[in-house]
Parts: sequence; structure tokens; C-alpha cells
Amino acid sequence: MPEQETRTVATKTAPKTFASRVADEEAEVMKTAPALAEEAAEAKALISTREEEHEDAQDRLSGILGSFRRGNDTHTAADLAEARAAVERAALLAEGQKAKANRLAKDAPNIDKSLSVLVAEAVAKVVPYAAEVIPSFLRPAEAPENLAAGPIVVITQDGKAAEKGGILTAGITIRSFRLPHFQQIDKRDMVREFDARGWNMRFEPTQSTDRQDGFIVDVIRGAAVPGADRVLGGSTARVIAPGRL
Repeated sequence: MPEQETRTVATKTAPKTFASRVADEEAEVMKTAPALAEEAAEAKALISTREEEHEDAQDRLSGILGSFRRGNDTHTAADLAEARAAVERAALLAEGQKAKANRLAKDAPNIDKSLSVLVAEAVAKVVPYAAEVIPSFLRPAEAPENLAAGPIVVITQDGKAAEKGGILTAGITIRSFRLPHFQQIDKRDMVREFDARGWNMRFEPTQSTDRQDGFIVDVIRGAAVPGADRVLGGSTARVIAPGRL
């Protein structure tokens, strides 16, 4: 009986899309983001307690000084020194708590991309030749490796959407990675698309174009202006353009 040959069939793994790479980066951020946000929130909440402690220390010192001015010698010199030291301590703690809260708030990464998702929908209509249009809450650590199929556009929401008067706003940065033979995104087309959706988005005259090794990165910048709004999940969303590279 002839020997039966065993054949090993190699399965090819499809190359990862740039969107999946961005998703991996987002997942890494999400591992620590909730804990950092909680720490920042706790630090902010403690500010009021530190301020109250400072006020209490000032009240005690004022009471001792007032007592002396009335000729009352109930309190000792040690009481006075202790009260003054307590005021200084409480003032420094309150000041330090504010600085700590600000530092932790700055260190806590943004994980909100609700408005960048909206902008991505519009940009995808403007650049149908793009291989990928990716909304995110972060700036990718590295540029795409393969741009042969078309430009890859990453829309980064620069911070958590702020709500004011029922209107959500957030900074948006649009980065287009492309090979030289692909055309640059036309901001006029973007404005027309946003207008058609009832959004108001005005771009600055300047647009950054950075020539890298074999490819180009276009960074579109803009500014928010009063205008039309769009309802998003019961809230109103006003889309605004990028403010930084």
C-alpha cells in the first residue's frame, strides 16, 4: 500500500489594516485611561476640602488674634504660633492640590472620539479614493507603511467633547497620508460637504504639508464658528476643526 503523503497547507495571514493598528494603540491607552481619569477626578474633588481646611485655619488664627486685641490672654504664644503654622500649611496644601489636579487632568488621555466619527463620515465622501478614513482619539505613533491603495486619512479628536448649552464641541485634526501622485484633499470640497450636512466648519487659509521619505502628510487646520448644528443622540453636536498639529 503506497505511503500516504501528508501535505501541510500554509494559511496566509492578511496584513493588518492601518485602522486595526490604530485600534491596537487605542486598546493600550484604554488599559490605563479609566484609572488615570478616576485619579484625576479624585484629585479635583479634594480641592474643595483643602480650601475649606485653609478657611478653617484662617478663622482660628483670626479668633486668636481677636482675642488678644480684646485683652484676653486665654491663648498662649504656642497657640498663636501653631495657628499661624496651620494657616501656612493649609494654604500650601490647597495650592499643591490644585497643581496636582491640573497635572493629573493633563496626564489623563482623551478617549472620546464621538465627534471625530461624525467628521470621518463627511471626509469619506470627500475622498472616496482614500483606502481608509479612520476616526480616533489619538495621533498614531507611526505613519502607515503601505499607501499604494490610496491615501489613509486619520481624524483625531484632540480632547473630550465639551457640552455647553446643549452643544457639543471638540477640536479635530485631520491628517492625510498619501503618495505624491494622489491629490491633496480640497478644503472647499470639505466645506461643501459639511454645509450639506448642516454643519458649520471654517478652515484657516494655511494647510501644512510635510514631505516624508516617499510620502506626504497633509494636516488640515481650522477654527470653529457659530453656525448650524446637528442632533447626535439627543444632544446637539457642533463640529469644529483642528487647532494644532
